[in-house]
Amino acid sequence: MTTRFIRLAIVVVLLASACTPTTGSSTTAAPETTTTAAPETTTTATSVPEDEITAPETGDPDDVALDALWAAGDFGLAGAPTLFELDALEAIKRWLPEDIVEGLVWKVFSDTDDASVVAVSVIPTLTWRGDPNFVPALVATLTDADIAEAEDGIYRAVTDAGLIVHLWSTGDGFVVAASLDEDVSVDYLEALASEAEPHTVWASGACLYIDPETEALPYAPFPPDIVVPCDGPHNAEVLLALQVSTELSEFDSEAIEYDRNYVCDRAYEGAFGPRKDRTPMLVTYMPDEDEWDRGDRYLACVVQIETTEGPLLFSGAMADRTDLMWNPEVGTCLDVSFASVAVECSARHGYQYLGEAEVTFDDWPPDGPRAFEDACVDLIGEFVLDGPADVEVFATGLFPFAFEEGDRTVRCMAFAIEDGLLVEVVGSFDGSWRVIGGGIAT
Repeated sequence: MTTRFIRLAIVVVLLASACTPTTGSSTTAAPETTTTAAPETTTTATSVPEDEITAPETGDPDDVALDALWAAGDFGLAGAPTLFELDALEAIKRWLPEDIVEGLVWKVFSDTDDASVVAVSVIPTLTWRGDPNFVPALVATLTDADIAEAEDGIYRAVTDAGLIVHLWSTGDGFVVAASLDEDVSVDYLEALASEAEPHTVWASGACLYIDPETEALPYAPFPPDIVVPCDGPHNAEVLLALQVSTELSEFDSEAIEYDRNYVCDRAYEGAFGPRKDRTPMLVTYMPDEDEWDRGDRYLACVVQIETTEGPLLFSGAMADRTDLMWNPEVGTCLDVSFASVAVECSARHGYQYLGEAEVTFDDWPPDGPRAFEDACVDLIGEFVLDGPADVEVFATGLFPFAFEEGDRTVRCMAFAIEDGLLVEVVGSFDGSWRVIGGGIAT
């Protein structure tokens, strides 16, 4: 899979990811852009006012980095590092951008011929955790040169200090290796890769804390350091995690996306009720093609409650909350974050609810919700008056499980667009409205 988010009627294609997450909310998938509009304050089932809840303590990324290093193949832990290895370690640390490093540990290994290698395990910030394209992109950026792949999955680079290093992705992060004999670096990383065990993945019912500054869940569902107690503050929950069975003989992105959405939609409705009128945002994970070919069938369904300022931090079980209904009135305006919190149309906003429409498909269409847009077009003419920008519409609120159960209604949302970009507006589309600010990529 190659989509990290699906939002509005427009599919946003970002970097491909291992166990690629696709994001969708009860109304539509959440855009990344936020404004300063304040979210509604509610009280959780634990009766702790949410404005008094503070971020929880999470695990140590250094521990995650340490888990990626071990004696592999003919390599075992060496004695005291040599001057070369200490100098190489410092060169590697200087070479790596500080703003992408969240955890870092190092060890020296040697083989049966006493050839040694210094290995540095790096855990990047959460935004890049699990991104399979991160290592080659990092190498290309830091060397300003074409990517050189010395062996399958092992990349070669030269630091600013002239040190030759090799990098291999661990899935959650990456390992940088350096040796006086660069073949030894490759041999160690190959041995490490051949003995790599499956990463610990989230379990059903696990609770997570995502630092709001990261803006998104990681690409792959296995960072253990963000798992926190469910009776304490958290802002995401693993609704379902399992190994799925399939009759597919080969990777089929369309079928896999439908299957994962169906399974997660069904779990969502069982926990909260119909996605159409509930506020939790659903994120689904499924293997990409490379993982699929290696036999990975892990599926995860994660839920968050989006506000205009990011995921809501709360304590207690999400399913115990009493504020999860979402039934907007026709004409309701929404912030560009698309959080299920109504804002005044006289204030800066991005979307407006036009009402419901009925689709006529007998089978779930290959394009998914994009194919439902035609059902909403008539509502533009009925509701939207001419203004300073074009107004387009998208359909949302109808998902695979509900579709198979017979639901054929979608919710229709309007937004203004200039030069292919969404623009924020002030005013209501059925009256006087104007464009505020520049365009926002959707």
